[in-house]
Amino acid sequence: MDIRAVLLAVAAAVTFTGSGLFMKASSGLTRLLPTVGVIVLAICGAALNALAVHRAGELGPAYVLVVGVETVLAFALGAVAFGERISAARLAAIALVLIGALLLASSESSDPAPAAAANASSAARVSVEASFSTAG
Repeated sequence: MDIRAVLLAVAAAVTFTGSGLFMKASSGLTRLLPTVGVIVLAICGAALNALAVHRAGELGPAYVLVVGVETVLAFALGAVAFGERISAARLAAIALVLIGALLLASSESSDPAPAAAANASSAARVSVEASFSTAG
């Protein structure tokens, strides 16, 4: 995944996390301004996530990176802003989520099938084009 896709994924995670903070402040979407914040940031996060997926070329790594970073940010902000409990088990769980997201995002596709299919398709197209050009 290239650096632009990673930056888009991180930006999406930040906006989704901001949406979550507004969600808590909205009291179940009953307060107008925090509710507007939830909606605006969720839409921005979805747009950034879509751009990250497009840039990465694969749904899995880009989406998991967004979810992983968002999980870490939500955990940290929950602890800092709302005094939510931090424990060794929670820290270990966050570490596993982050490690998994980073491993998936940084791994290259090792499946040769898509490249082979693309090469076969190109070869077939060239063959068809060659037969039409020699036939006329």
